[in-house]
Amino acid sequence: MAGCIIKLLAKSLGYNFMREKLRRLWKLKAGFEMLDIGNSFFTIKFDIEEDRIKVNQEDPWMIFDHYLTVRAWSGDLISQEAKIDTTMVCISFPGLYLFYYDESIILAMAATVGKPIKVDTNTKDVRRGRFARVCVEVDLTKPVVGRVWMKNYW
Repeated sequence: MAGCIIKLLAKSLGYNFMREKLRRLWKLKAGFEMLDIGNSFFTIKFDIEEDRIKVNQEDPWMIFDHYLTVRAWSGDLISQEAKIDTTMVCISFPGLYLFYYDESIILAMAATVGKPIKVDTNTKDVRRGRFARVCVEVDLTKPVVGRVWMKNYW
């Protein structure tokens, strides 16, 4: 069964501590095996496919306010040479008029920051009006876009 490769950005955790954090964070239906492959990279092998899908498709994962990168397992990864050049992050657009709470509009705005992945469920269903939230994949080799100009407002 396929697994994934993970790395916590800008923070290094020991094997046992990382394993316990992942167990609590992911709340999987079954177990997983974890292998430390060096340079703060770990491979994860899930006991059931449903858990692998959950980890790969849920919102970005965070541990201690640091993003956890999750990518498909690759047998040719050399951890000492590997570089993380993209990651998924959640971004917010505060103070939008409800008119803009349309998925296509929010995805278009998110495209100015990175590659849009999905709009938060609360945003899609307009359950919260203070901000719109969307998950995007950002290229870490490029400057980060901190704000978006729209209709005379940042």
